[in-house]
Amino acid sequence: MKSIIWNHQEARLRAGWRVLLIVVAVGVASTALSGPGRRLLTERLPYIYASLIESLALVVLVAVILWLAARWLDRRRFADYGFHLGREWWLDLAFGLLLGLVLVCGAYALLLGTGRLRITETFVSPVGLPFVGAMVIDVLIVVGIAGWEEMVFRGYLVKNVAEGLSGGVLGARWGTVVAVIVPAAFFGWLHATNANATVLSVVNIAIFGILFGVAYVLTGELALPLGLHFAWDFTQGFGFGRSPEPSELGTFLLVEEGNADARMWTGWPSGFEGGLVATAMFALGFVLILAWVRYRRGILEVQPSVTRAPVRAVGR
Repeated sequence: MKSIIWNHQEARLRAGWRVLLIVVAVGVASTALSGPGRRLLTERLPYIYASLIESLALVVLVAVILWLAARWLDRRRFADYGFHLGREWWLDLAFGLLLGLVLVCGAYALLLGTGRLRITETFVSPVGLPFVGAMVIDVLIVVGIAGWEEMVFRGYLVKNVAEGLSGGVLGARWGTVVAVIVPAAFFGWLHATNANATVLSVVNIAIFGILFGVAYVLTGELALPLGLHFAWDFTQGFGFGRSPEPSELGTFLLVEEGNADARMWTGWPSGFEGGLVATAMFALGFVLILAWVRYRRGILEVQPSVTRAPVRAVGR
């Protein structure tokens, strides 16, 4: 008989091994799939299909890991990581998708219009695969990438760190600030091994992680950061592919460097996040996210669900 209401507001970082355990589990799964798993798949399948299987397998594995963590470690519902589906959730998702599309397209319009980049080909698809089919697969690939990264870095890490720090000397406000910044810094550091990564690209990706974190803590849901993350990655990766890299996944437009002296702005060859135009887009993204949350909710504040541990009924 469930007769006692138990507030599980323990200092969750007191048992930091739980957070470490999940990070290690996700790291092992990611490394296995991106290392030997990728080699095994690419030996047997075209690159685009191998990438699809890898991406979807990883998001499913991460979802299972977090479901187990929710049930046995966090003692919460899986939905509490940011999946309380409803009208507001879907509206936030739609806004995130639109925001990512506008930010990336606006940046590329500026770079193309000023001659810093130029278009070389259009509607490129892998050999033997129709363009529409390639785009459908690319959508699923990015769903997997954005899905697992947001579930781990925002849904799990931000939430657990915010809960653990909010009950101590930092309090809810500063505990949440730390909870947003630390996973974002980790997020940026993980991208330091990307091809042609630079200090600016790593810093920009960390800022991007902060942008996702702010969207998460102000809404209490993963919808807005998921939409933004998906639209940003898809538009940048498959809306504006980079030449002369082989286009094994397909792209709407293939672009190349138009002015080698403008790399501070374009980020070339490390990628769009390696330039100052991306930094400016992140700043604009912050402003638009704050405006959206204020418009939809009437106030800018950290959602209590982010900092409060679940209240559960415990049987005798």
